Amino acid sequence: MTYTDDRATRVREVRRRLAREGPPRTRDQEGDFETVTVPEKHCDQRRDLMVSEGAEKVDEVGHAYASSALAIGEALATVHHPLPRHVITDPFQGREYSNAGWDLLRSAGLDSIATLMLTPSSIALPRLLTEGFVADAAFVDVRVPINHPRRSGA
Repeated sequence: MTYTDDRATRVREVRRRLAREGPPRTRDQEGDFETVTVPEKHCDQRRDLMVSEGAEKVDEVGHAYASSALAIGEALATVHHPLPRHVITDPFQGREYSNAGWDLLRSAGLDSIATLMLTPSSIALPRLLTEGFVADAAFVDVRVPINHPRRSGA
């Protein structure tokens, strides 16, 4: 078994635990994890697509409880590129989620290939462009509450 096989196995274990037990901590809102997280089957589809496309560099906007980030990390570990990179942008990770998603990503051993940018995507994405970062795949998961002004037209 190679290092990337070990990492993929570790990521799968963390993903299974997250789906089965939920995150180690959530925000104080009933059903928050179930409402916010990307369903496991959709994460599996995302992983499979990234594997089939041979993704090496991925940009993700939104992190929350890391369900999609773990699926992306599993894909990157499965593809076996020498320098995989996963850039995650989420200005709310620390303040809203108490770093629950980032801690899960770290527990899966993905912090060696992942970068968490705690700035809004409107700042982070131009910065990445300036740095010459070119992603093979991108995933945007930003949910706006029903009563949010952007959604209600106010």
